[in-house]
Amino acid sequence: MHLSLVLITFFFSPNAQWPPFFPLFLLSASYNPFVEFRIISNAKNLPTPQPGNVQLVYMTYEDVSRRLQVNLNASRSDIFTAEYPYKLCEFKPMFGVLFADVVEGFDFWGHVDNDAILGDVLSEDFLDPRFLYSLCN
Repeated sequence: MHLSLVLITFFFSPNAQWPPFFPLFLLSASYNPFVEFRIISNAKNLPTPQPGNVQLVYMTYEDVSRRLQVNLNASRSDIFTAEYPYKLCEFKPMFGVLFADVVEGFDFWGHVDNDAILGDVLSEDFLDPRFLYSLCN
């Protein structure tokens, strides 16, 4: 049985310009072909080359703010503001609910920072060996 894994990260910028290190993140993601990556961003395109296992999910600040308000049943509009998009980090444990449409169809989801250079994320150093066997077989 082969199980699927998607890792979510996000990047929001006023000018939608990717940081200089971002191509290194994409390169490291490409070395993990059995893991899917979804990047939530207000940028319309990923830097090239774009690995086949990486997909950009376009969302505005307002889109994410609305999702937070609905999922937290909150009436305040300052939960997530364009001035402080990094505050989305505080909601990482909710990503499976917040981005249910993004993780739909996957057996497992997780989150990852896009300023990391990834090793083999399916190795025993990253995952519990009990889940590693399920994901790889």
